[in-house]
Amino acid sequence: MLKRHKSLRSKAALQRPIRHFMTKPVITLSAKKIDRAPEVMVKKKIRHLPIVSGKDSASSRFVGVVNMESLLSYSVKKVKKANCWTGKHRTL
Repeated sequence: MLKRHKSLRSKAALQRPIRHFMTKPVITLSAKKIDRAPEVMVKKKIRHLPIVSGKDSASSRFVGVVNMESLLSYSVKKVKKANCWTGKHRTL
């Protein structure tokens, strides 16, 4: 997705097309395979993953973006819901 770069913080960056900051080829994931997002993101070393719908790249439509923060938040909520999280921790 987006390359981490200091130039993204400048006003001039806002005037440049997004293609100047994106990795190539763009890595996407089908909405039907959303459960594979953590695996793909870790394997490809990316922090943001575009989610698309459609059977092939020609008919794909952008659905949204998954990021590491949202995955972590979802995981914590899931663990809390399963009553596995007490809120207390021990130092090893």
